[in-house]
Amino acid sequence: MIDYTSNQTVINHKNLEINPAVKKTFFEAAISFSMTGITSFFIATPGGIGLALGATATLCAINFFIRCFLENQKPTPFYKDLIPALCFSTLYSGTAGTLVHESGHFFTACLLRTITHISITVDPFNGGVTTHTYSGLSTLGKKLGSRVSQILISASGAGATVIVALIVITLANRYLNNHPALQTYLRIAPVIATIDEIFYALTTFFVKDPDGHDFHRLWKVGGIHPLFAAASIALIVAATFALTYKKPKPKPPFRLPEISRI
Repeated sequence: MIDYTSNQTVINHKNLEINPAVKKTFFEAAISFSMTGITSFFIATPGGIGLALGATATLCAINFFIRCFLENQKPTPFYKDLIPALCFSTLYSGTAGTLVHESGHFFTACLLRTITHISITVDPFNGGVTTHTYSGLSTLGKKLGSRVSQILISASGAGATVIVALIVITLANRYLNNHPALQTYLRIAPVIATIDEIFYALTTFFVKDPDGHDFHRLWKVGGIHPLFAAASIALIVAATFALTYKKPKPKPPFRLPEISRI
């Protein structure tokens, strides 16, 4: 009879900790793939869907390696959350941010016109388009008039981007001081989306076919110059950021507990 005896190792699962870089990457991947998945319903081509999903996977991989590198630095660099947030914000602006913009056109057109057909198409990292046919103006559209309705529909894309940016910036600045990593993400993403809108406004002067350009229609129909529109967007977002910003309270200095003498 052979007696096999082996040493037993007891593992206390409470003492096992997941690497912070892994936890952050899993959370970011869940948000990123959900965001891209929703946007994919509005992407017309398989190649576009592949591009969006591939960019999402690449983003998560890059941010994972960046976190692993930066979090091993002593002391941890102050910009450890900034670089991943910039990568995430670029993904947001090229996918879900475009969907937000086009949704503004979609809902405003439905509100002001009697729609017979309407659709949103997103081209990842290259913009999007909302096409619709209509038989006339809605009750509200008739009250506002054809010209004002056209102005509002053209402006609603950038308007949707700005409204979402204001909400997210206010949320981040007012309520997330105790969550600095999440706060950095929610500050950077709307800023990048706003910069994208400003850049879009400035392309009015360079497009070959300006008739389909939102800011050209605003200029042509509403008399709103693209430079004025771009400056207004920048001013509104910057003012909201400044007005809602709360300086984090400094941490109290560490003190050794006093030893009482008996």
